[in-house]
Amino acid sequence: MHGFDENGRYLDKAYRDYPVKRRITGHEIDMQVLTESVLGSIRDMAGKYPDIAGIGVTSFGETFVLTDEEGRPLHTAMLYTDPRGSGECRRLAEKLSEERIAEITGLRPHEMYGISKMMWLRDNEPGMYSQAKHVFQVEDQIAAAAGAGAFDGSVAVDGAGTVECLTPIYDSRPDIEKMSRGYFSVVPYVVRGKYAAYAFSYTGGALTQWCIDTIGREEKKLAESLGISANELLERQYEKKMTELGLSPEEPSGLLVLPHFAGAATPYMDTGSRGAILGLTTDTGAPEIYRGCLEGVCYEMYVNGYLPTRG
Repeated sequence: MHGFDENGRYLDKAYRDYPVKRRITGHEIDMQVLTESVLGSIRDMAGKYPDIAGIGVTSFGETFVLTDEEGRPLHTAMLYTDPRGSGECRRLAEKLSEERIAEITGLRPHEMYGISKMMWLRDNEPGMYSQAKHVFQVEDQIAAAAGAGAFDGSVAVDGAGTVECLTPIYDSRPDIEKMSRGYFSVVPYVVRGKYAAYAFSYTGGALTQWCIDTIGREEKKLAESLGISANELLERQYEKKMTELGLSPEEPSGLLVLPHFAGAATPYMDTGSRGAILGLTTDTGAPEIYRGCLEGVCYEMYVNGYLPTRG
């Protein structure tokens, strides 16, 4: 969460981690913990800046939770990467056809969307499902785009969070058939007559966090002792190493990272795809791998931006 004064001057940020449980059979998050994290961040900012004029909250992915009449969650929420719902999605597409669903909704059917997972809960948790009175979705790309000031086709918003999501704005409805080939969702925007689309990678910040937690454990400890983030330390180390080699810090890492560490999102939507790091040598260290992960996500988004304009 980021805070600004009445003149738009950046003041500070507040951040909370929330645990995600990932298994082969499911990816889940406790919505109560997520709620407490959001409220905790708000309390932090409000306590330090009582006269704060506005806040910005990063968006979340395609996730929902069923609740009782009072709004209490009835289950642990399934994340968009959760594999459950694939069979239900397939049966839905067979019944209505992918083309018909895209024509109605602007979305090419995929198991990541809530309706397939709701069908899974209906079939596998009928007791709990019958108690549900509300469906609450946890997602805010449209709000993020509006908050960033994107109101016409000259602008696109790139949201760099756990998931990297590019949200371009269209001045008229784009070709749904063409967009659906790359699984690009097309939805009405907050400005009448305009539309927004989503292109995203499941592993944006999630990939760099994986790199820090696995490859860069020593760097993470060192960063904590220095009072800086592991991201900043790894970036400094990369720049230093490149300078020592007589190269510009802007030079690429020399690695090719396929960022499908949690499956592939648009334009492939292949949950079975896996990540890869190519070009490793005995001289490769954590800074280069960290930079390579950043580059991999950037290239993935470049592919997403290229395809809709080329069909």
